[in-house]
Amino acid sequence: MSTLPRHAALALVALSFVTLALVACQRAAAPAPTPKFPATVAFALDERVGIEGREIDEASVYIERLEPAASPAHLRRLALTNIVLPRHVARLLAPEAHAKAKADAQALRGALAEGAYTGPVREDGTVGEVVEGGFSSLGILPWGVALDLPDGEWSEVIEEVGTFAVLRRVARTDGSVPMATTVRVEAFHFPWLPIETVREDLDRAYDGHRLTVVDPAWADIPPASLLHRMQGRR
Repeated sequence: MSTLPRHAALALVALSFVTLALVACQRAAAPAPTPKFPATVAFALDERVGIEGREIDEASVYIERLEPAASPAHLRRLALTNIVLPRHVARLLAPEAHAKAKADAQALRGALAEGAYTGPVREDGTVGEVVEGGFSSLGILPWGVALDLPDGEWSEVIEEVGTFAVLRRVARTDGSVPMATTVRVEAFHFPWLPIETVREDLDRAYDGHRLTVVDPAWADIPPASLLHRMQGRR
């Protein structure tokens, strides 16, 4: 948030009036107070979008499968910086496209759950895109969700950065450690940002948005470098 510039050139006035003028200028230059958020909100994006601690903790469950030795605070830090914050910033890049893709994904998920899907079915009975692999192939969230699904059950709509997904697990192959576990899924994707440039677009967007701490209990979670960068300068 930018502050108002001060241009005051007053001469030959009483000291009391000078003091009052300076106080007035300082008040005009002070940033607007952060809006009130519910007690569940940990951070604010641009001082108007609340990021709840619950959302970060839910994502940290999947991070823990990749970093089982990490402390709870570090799991929150990784969940915020790798999943939750990128997801919120991405929404601001194309809000209308985001809303449409979400609605399309929810409509398909409803049809799949009700057995009313009318799209193409392959000879082997599979639908959508068949993907097999671990978190590096599917993405942290889809992989984590697939690990918990019973075979054949459709997931809820999963929101990643720039795309929504609906999937069902076909098979699971356990590895020696959780992060080595792989799954085979049928998935539908609903991209709403250009996949080819989404990383670059998102990285540039960080400089134009402001991240602030709302709940002091979460103050040590974001890296200091991130808070310094996200001051909404551009």
